[in-house]
This record gives sequence, C-alpha cells and structure tokens, in this order.
Amino acid sequence: MQTVTGRILRIQPNGFGVVRLDNGTEAFFDRFGVLASTVRRVGRLREGAHIRAEPEKETNGVIKLTRVSPA
Repeated sequence: MQTVTGRILRIQPNGFGVVRLDNGTEAFFDRFGVLASTVRRVGRLREGAHIRAEPEKETNGVIKLTRVSPA
C-alpha cells in the first residue's frame, strides 16, 4: 500500500491520534496502528512530530493509518 506522510496534531492518553497529512486531509490512528519499535521510543512520537504511515481503505470519508512511525 502507498505510504503517506504528515504531522501529528493531537495524541490522547488512550493512544488515539489525529494526523494532518501532507495533502491537507486529516486521518487518525490508534495504539494498535503504531509500530512496536515506536512505542519503545515514545519520545519520538509526540504532537507536532512528522510521521510516515500506511493508510487503510477509506471508510465513510475517514482514513485510518497503520504502521505509524517517525518520518
């Protein structure tokens, strides 16, 4: 699947995060979509950080990201 890049807008305590993609659209991820190696280095995945991810199929205009990692 195509890799996308963007910037994290918000991360909630439950691991849910909102991302503004470089093309201007917004997408989200949850703690299950974050790579395990990224979780070990939590300081690298924070609000404002650039990320690289793979989008799942778009459902009802909502894009869910998987394999989220620092760009």
